[in-house]
Amino acid sequence: MVDTLLDRFNTKYIVNSTTGCWEWTDYLSQGYGKLKVNGKKLAAHRVSYELFKGNIPDGDSFHGVCVCHSCDNRKCVNPEHLFIGSHKDNMRDRDKKHRGKVPDTTGSLNGRSKLNEFQVSIIKKLLDSGLYYQREIAEIFDVSRRCIGYIKTEAKWRHV
Repeated sequence: MVDTLLDRFNTKYIVNSTTGCWEWTDYLSQGYGKLKVNGKKLAAHRVSYELFKGNIPDGDSFHGVCVCHSCDNRKCVNPEHLFIGSHKDNMRDRDKKHRGKVPDTTGSLNGRSKLNEFQVSIIKKLLDSGLYYQREIAEIFDVSRRCIGYIKTEAKWRHV
């Protein structure tokens, strides 16, 4: 018996009962599910969109047409959480939700930040004390030594 694409697809995710996300359990690349179709690795959320909602229209921009996640979960392939948009739409959605690196967003408002302002103020005091190496402070706060260096030189977290 030959499995259809839909059959294969339906074996590669689990449903998160809390969020309703269908979380991809097979191969991931940069957090996004991938599925091999006709010898090509395709984004699983795009395959899901086409399987359950229809064709993705052609786009004339460099990025083409995006299949965006309303749930902000890269592993999610639930078609109810997917919508079509331009690259600009996707970036606007990201910025509105304070995800990723948003221009002029610093401190804990930056979605990639592992630290908050209070932690950085403590790190600065530890650095000023001269009692700890940057490596030791990095281990305490579970960040890289480079991160501590950025705080020390005020290349990042200038206003704390």
